[in-house]
Amino acid sequence: MTPNFDDSCIEDTLKPQPGLIETDPAQLESQSSAAMRNKKWRTVRNADVAAFSHNLSRMLQAGLPIVQALQRLQVHIRNRKMRSVVSSVQQSIQAGKSLTEALSQHQDTFDDFYVHIIQLGEETGQLDTVLQRLNSLYEWKANIQKRLVGLLIYPIFVVLIFALVCTVYLGIVLPMILSAVSQTSLSLPIGIQLMLFFKNYWFLIMLGIVILFMGGMGLIRMTSMGQRVQALASGS
Repeated sequence: MTPNFDDSCIEDTLKPQPGLIETDPAQLESQSSAAMRNKKWRTVRNADVAAFSHNLSRMLQAGLPIVQALQRLQVHIRNRKMRSVVSSVQQSIQAGKSLTEALSQHQDTFDDFYVHIIQLGEETGQLDTVLQRLNSLYEWKANIQKRLVGLLIYPIFVVLIFALVCTVYLGIVLPMILSAVSQTSLSLPIGIQLMLFFKNYWFLIMLGIVILFMGGMGLIRMTSMGQRVQALASGS
């Protein structure tokens, strides 16, 4: 006989993280079908995996069977791709597979490390505990990813401002200076001559800068540190 659970107590333990939303259970099936037809699925982020780990751990600690816990989790998942993955995992477990085997079928969402830790949790009978550990890890990865994105936004903003200033100077200020200087017999200052050179060959100069930048980024990606930073920034 399946024991009775206090739904309100279980709901109170769910962590409000990105990727969770209250949804009417009666609409879940229609929403899942619409998600299957939508080609523009959202990608699964580290924050989504952290939320899944935390909430599944809480439901298992409350005594819910794994299949019932996964079914209830789908009601609260906003990310359409994550909801579809959880639904597939539930169906695999109902077909007789373990949680480890079910998760290993979705390596684009749950990497090898995640699946291996889940396997250890199942073998030791501490699945809820390892899920909490995974929640902490993927929350940390999500925070690092946000900081990396924030660090990248500032230099991009500076480059855009620099490009805007150069455009205004070359398109408005420099022609005015040249017009004033052309009316006199004075020779052009070296700074103005450099600006004229840049104006005449700006495409080649910018192309060279882009090639140097891309080449430098390629060399950085070849290093172990660069690969780790790229993995964190991409959320993998």
